[in-house]
Amino acid sequence: MENQHWEIFHDYLDSYSLRDMNRLLEIFSDDFSGFGTGSDENSFDFEDFTKLYIREVEQVPSKLDIHINREKIHSHSSNFFTGMAELDIKVSLDDGILSFEGLRISVIFQKKKNLWKLVHNHISSPLIVQENGETVPIKELQKKNQELELKVEEKTKKLLIQNVELQEKNDRLQAALNEVSTLKTLLPICSNCKKIRDDSGYWQNVEEYLQKNTDIRLTHSLCNDCVHELYPEMNFDNT
Repeated sequence: MENQHWEIFHDYLDSYSLRDMNRLLEIFSDDFSGFGTGSDENSFDFEDFTKLYIREVEQVPSKLDIHINREKIHSHSSNFFTGMAELDIKVSLDDGILSFEGLRISVIFQKKKNLWKLVHNHISSPLIVQENGETVPIKELQKKNQELELKVEEKTKKLLIQNVELQEKNDRLQAALNEVSTLKTLLPICSNCKKIRDDSGYWQNVEEYLQKNTDIRLTHSLCNDCVHELYPEMNFDNT
């Protein structure tokens, strides 16, 4: 009985490899279900599978080169057996050779009306991020965390450098503002005629400059020195 199970299992793989759709469909049960490796490869009934398999043959019509790395058959009863295998598949396409290594397949066959029919299969591809001995990709996660930490560290260094550069620019700007403020407090005045030079470079007498550039309102009078100089004959000492 077990030898017959091996023959049935290999007949299924051979039909799949040869892309013999008619022969393959004879193996599948009307209530077949299964999953493939693609994100949309889920067959909850025979119609789903037929559509997916037709699509696959249209995309890959050439024969598949299947190499079985490891396989096992388990007979559960006179009416049920399961098979499982690890496969390497190569297919020749116009653009080159496409390889699928380490594919895993599990099948369930049921005896119906004295014929063995495939009622369920599951094909999967192992995650490459997991290493041997790992159930979950811990090392890959650690690697990504380390890469993220390095990126954060590099970004932090760049931000610190940018902050230092920005502070230096701010310091230079403040120094320039202080210099401008100092220059504004310096008033150029002619040492001879005492006219004042404005920001446009024009020389103005003190009265005109103050009236234009300040809120000061001038009134006229004479200081003591000028009174004596202008009116020497008058005595203002007692005023």
